[in-house]
Amino acid sequence: LTGVHIARYNHSGMDFNKLLQNILHRYSGLIRLSSLDINEIDSELLETVNNNDNIAPFLHLSLQHTETGILKRMHRHYSREDISDLFDNISVPGRHIRLGADIIVGFPGEMDSDFDSMHQFLLNSPVTHYHIFRYSERPGTLASFMDSQVDEKTKRKRMEILTGMAESKRGEYIDSIIGKKHRFIAEYYKNGYTHGTTEDYIKIQLKEKIPPGTLSQTTITPNKLQNPPS
Repeated sequence: LTGVHIARYNHSGMDFNKLLQNILHRYSGLIRLSSLDINEIDSELLETVNNNDNIAPFLHLSLQHTETGILKRMHRHYSREDISDLFDNISVPGRHIRLGADIIVGFPGEMDSDFDSMHQFLLNSPVTHYHIFRYSERPGTLASFMDSQVDEKTKRKRMEILTGMAESKRGEYIDSIIGKKHRFIAEYYKNGYTHGTTEDYIKIQLKEKIPPGTLSQTTITPNKLQNPPS
C-alpha cells in the first residue's frame, strides 16, 4: 500500500486502519506498507500490524531527524520524545517488526551537538535500515532562507559517519537472522537465480526458479544474500 501520507487515508468514514482491516479480510497475500510519518501512526494501526502476520514485519518511518529543535525548523510536528515513545510501542512481545528510516544530515541550523546527539540516538535505536540524504538547498524554499547553513564538507562528513553506522547495524541485523526461516516475494529470474525481497526487506537470491509474484519461504544463509554485509 503506497502513496503520500497513506495513514491519513479516509473515504466515507473508512480510515486507513479500517481500510487495512478490510483488505486483510479479502486478501490472503503479504501486505507491505510504504513510508509512514511518526505522527500518523496510532495505537490502533500498531495493534493491527502487530497482530496480523499478513502484514510484512517492516515499517519504514519518515523520521528526517531526531532532534526536536531541528524537527521544528523542518516543520515536522513531532519531537524526539514522540519518536522514543513510538519505538517503545512498536517493540512489543510476540512479533518482531524491523524498522527503516529516512534521515537528512546538514539541515540549516544543525550544529555539531545536534548531529552527535542524533548519531547516538540512532545508534541505540531499533532502526536497522536507513535511507540517508544530505540536505540540498532548493532556491525559493523556506529552508534556503534560513540562517546557519551547513557547509558541504561538513554535510559529507556527517553523511559518511551515519552511512558507516547504517552498514554496521544492517550487518548486525542480518547476522541475527542467519539460519532463520523468512517469507519472501520472488521478483524476477536471471542467470539461474530467483531474486526477491524478504518480508523484513532483505534482498536475497536463490539458485532455483520460482515464478515472479510467488510468496515463498526460505532459510536465510550467507550465500542467499544479494548484498552481504562487508
